[in-house]
Amino acid sequence: MLIGVFAKSEEQTVVFVLIPMFVLSGLGGAWMPPRVHGAAFQSIGHVSPGGLGHGWFKNITARGRIQFSVAAGGRAGWVYASLFILAAWRFQRVSE
Repeated sequence: MLIGVFAKSEEQTVVFVLIPMFVLSGLGGAWMPPRVHGAAFQSIGHVSPGGLGHGWFKNITARGRIQFSVAAGGRAGWVYASLFILAAWRFQRVSE
């Protein structure tokens, strides 16, 4: 929704989606393990959606830490929900 508010054309929408997708998926560990990145990129990668999902999956399957993953998922869910609410509010203001 937030991208839909700021993009003025279909081409802008594609750019606004692809660039963050590639950057965040690379930082989150989709292409290489996060341990090969520097410390700054590791801290950013841990809060990206891909990094969070990768960490939760590893905690549940390999480490058996279900409670930790659920608690971390709840906190991240609130952050992403607040971003969604901000986007909906902005979308409503633009469409009026």
